[in-house]
Amino acid sequence: MAEPKIEDIIKTIQTGGARDLTLKGLTAANGTKVDEVIIENAEDARLFKKHFGEVFKSSQQAVQHPPKYRRMTAHGVLTSVRQAQYLKHLAPTHEKYQQTSMRVIQMLIDICGDLPPDDYEPDIIDHFIERLAFLPLNPDKNKEHRARWAKLNFRQLTDEVELLDVPRAATPTIVNHIEVLGGFFTFCKDRRYMEHTSPLLARIKKKAIDKDQPVRKAFSADDLFKLFDLGNYKSRNLPHSFWPPLLALLTGARCNEIAQLYLDDIVNDDLVHPDRWRIMIRKPRPDQRLKNKFSNRSIPIHPRLIELGFLHYLDDVRAVGFERVFPSLRYTEAAGYGDGVSDIFAPYLRKKVKITSSLKVFHSFRHYFCEQAFNLTQHEMLRIYDLTGHERDGEFSLTYARELYYENKMAILMDIPLPAMELPVYTPGMFNAALLDCQRRLNSDHQCQLNIDQ
Repeated sequence: MAEPKIEDIIKTIQTGGARDLTLKGLTAANGTKVDEVIIENAEDARLFKKHFGEVFKSSQQAVQHPPKYRRMTAHGVLTSVRQAQYLKHLAPTHEKYQQTSMRVIQMLIDICGDLPPDDYEPDIIDHFIERLAFLPLNPDKNKEHRARWAKLNFRQLTDEVELLDVPRAATPTIVNHIEVLGGFFTFCKDRRYMEHTSPLLARIKKKAIDKDQPVRKAFSADDLFKLFDLGNYKSRNLPHSFWPPLLALLTGARCNEIAQLYLDDIVNDDLVHPDRWRIMIRKPRPDQRLKNKFSNRSIPIHPRLIELGFLHYLDDVRAVGFERVFPSLRYTEAAGYGDGVSDIFAPYLRKKVKITSSLKVFHSFRHYFCEQAFNLTQHEMLRIYDLTGHERDGEFSLTYARELYYENKMAILMDIPLPAMELPVYTPGMFNAALLDCQRRLNSDHQCQLNIDQ
């Protein structure tokens, strides 16, 4: 079938014979590749004729571009192919890092085209980094736009966000994207998939986060008094709003480590000392994850947590028939169960407690715990790392310095000073109504799914 003439396209649109036309996989007269062109009116058709005049000419008339010289055939393979190979290379790494890496590489492909890695010249990289500034902040949480944004590629998304008054990605997020993409180019260079070093790697050195740049801050003692003020905290009337801040304060655990706990992660399997309760940070289930291999650890349950009724709460959860400590939290591939905790904590922190610094978030509990352990105890950092799950290095610490015994970890916990403040206490049955309501909702969701499947 002969290709349509541009004049016929314009005439058809002008006479109302067609309301729109979508043309995919086009190359403009200047050689620029475009995913698709949508023509909805005569003006669009005029612009199409101006910029894509070569598209409908015969192959003899078309502009011919000499092929780029490649020293090795491997240097001409498209980034989308290398993307799939890179994912296999990342298999041993954290699932979230894999997802982020694939997403950032897709950003490059969508915004700058699917080129061989060697072909992303400095001006193309500059354009890519400039467009990253128009990524929306947390697009999945934007109720007004997320449904439409989910249908757009990243080029379309950044074009739209540039015109909208919506929060945009923060500088540290952009820097992280650049560094993640740098890992991909390093992989390609190391595997000899590229002849030249990517200009992006030079940009990483310029864009790398300044060591003096503000990072998340620990909560101060005054912050903690406000956070756990009984008048304020009475609004924490759900299990996943009441317990996670207390657990973070008294264990130093990360948000998702707390949110993903199952009842059988809380153990007292020492027959000689049945009072030695521990929290196991691990991932025996598909919906559990660890930040790194050092995160797999046990944390003694602080006596204050037992005094506050944490074990009573676990009994209540068990009695209702749940397996997870916080059954109402929903799992997402991007963040596990952690988003449910941070999303409910943020409004409390900003609006109720009036702590507005962007550098203070749920993770600030962990910063507080680590700073106190480092500055106000006499324990070696290597021992504190066993409690906090930070990465260790060196043959001795990796090979010979095994995990601390319970009593040694408890000694560190007890040496970490806490502000002299009254903490909220859980009474048995306090959240039974919330747990039963959660059970009803989950049963209803399950029944709806059964009906759909039938």
